[in-house]
Amino acid sequence: MIYDYQDDDFIIDFDKFNMEVHSIIKKTGCPYCRNQNISKYGYTSQGRKRYICKNCGRTFSETTGTPIYNSKKAINKWIEYIECMSKSDTLREISSKLKISLTTAFQWRHKILHAVKSKVLNVEFCNEVEIGETVMEKNYKGNHHGKLDYKDDNNEIRILSCVDNNSRMVIGIDEPFIRKTNLDHVLKGKIKINSIITTARNMSYVQFARENSLKMNMAQGRRFSIYSHLDNKKAVMQGRSFINFTKSFCGVATRYINFYSILYVIKLINNDCCKGIFENLYKNFFISNDMMRERDFDSIKLV
Repeated sequence: MIYDYQDDDFIIDFDKFNMEVHSIIKKTGCPYCRNQNISKYGYTSQGRKRYICKNCGRTFSETTGTPIYNSKKAINKWIEYIECMSKSDTLREISSKLKISLTTAFQWRHKILHAVKSKVLNVEFCNEVEIGETVMEKNYKGNHHGKLDYKDDNNEIRILSCVDNNSRMVIGIDEPFIRKTNLDHVLKGKIKINSIITTARNMSYVQFARENSLKMNMAQGRRFSIYSHLDNKKAVMQGRSFINFTKSFCGVATRYINFYSILYVIKLINNDCCKGIFENLYKNFFISNDMMRERDFDSIKLV
């Protein structure tokens, strides 16, 4: 790996990183035609290595097709940022350490989490699956455009939380209650056939279970219908724990809630270990082809 981990701190070896990137480029080839007959072709204006494809004749750099393709900052700066994220540094601390603006620090956090989202959500639940719902009030933090209607009846969102022995998932849904369409969008294809799902009392789960060949175990009062030894307490507690997690950021705007659910799950599956968090973010970020730009922030919505 590109770092050593000693005495609760990182020692990042950027030479190893550059060798690793070059090795990946050799294996994947040209990002335009996928031909592996490429060679070095000097450097870009940002000092990044440039390559040329001998098949299509197009040039590209080590960041072409990656989330940092349009960034003017050095790759090393992004790695240092991921290191700071893994240590739970605040945006102001990151801004001071890396000599970047507070706005840039904010946008980078969301770019990284948006890029790793598909990998983190690519999970499969099986056997005994708990599904819990938690209510969370909407947060309009950062909304400086026009008046807000705080008397809106739909001033809440649902946090859907799923747990089995190996996998975790938390996701915000912009509805006053969970509908079957929400379940189809979030969970379809993610739960193995014949698994038991233990859920709150909501007929949407029954329809979802029937269509996906799942066994249903629904709450009835304080007990559950069929498999009385099972419950969904872990899933419910996971949802509540996530809401408490967002409070450490002095509140999170509702439209960004699913970025932070990704960070929460990464911390959860790595037992809040800085080394594991860094490795997860680093690996999934640099292999992503997600290229989120500043203008894309305005179109972000919940599920």
